[in-house]
Amino acid sequence: MHFAEGHEQPEYFESIPHAIYWSIITITSGYGNVEPVTIAGEIIALGTGFLGVCMAAIMTGIVASAFATQLSRKKAVYAQQLQKAMEDGTLSDEEKASLDKLKAQFGLTEKTSARNFCDVNTGTNIDESVNSHKHCTGIHGILFAHPTQCFRNARR
Repeated sequence: MHFAEGHEQPEYFESIPHAIYWSIITITSGYGNVEPVTIAGEIIALGTGFLGVCMAAIMTGIVASAFATQLSRKKAVYAQQLQKAMEDGTLSDEEKASLDKLKAQFGLTEKTSARNFCDVNTGTNIDESVNSHKHCTGIHGILFAHPTQCFRNARR
């Protein structure tokens, strides 16, 4: 930008560090107080602004992907613990407390907990769609709020 705009706007682009400062401001918040006046400056400004938006989009995608991966891992760990606890066919108070603590630690909802419980007790795959939980629904087609209700219903 120094070479493209420096001769037209020497007060703003008098040196390369000033041009670098301008590019950082453009990437993060737009032109600021300085707008390019030459065609080359406008092209550079357009590219700089576009790259700023791209960087934000890439970072958002990375964070969202990491969040989804972590949530999936937490659900898998909870399902494994649930399956281990249900090996004998019943949940003791200690096992329920341990699962509730794990659910709270992972921030899982009651619906997710009930789904995992139903999957373990009906032998369905945990990754199947909501429609696979027909054995775990009540009269009105709503998932039971507490997993033990699902377990009792699935064994009938």
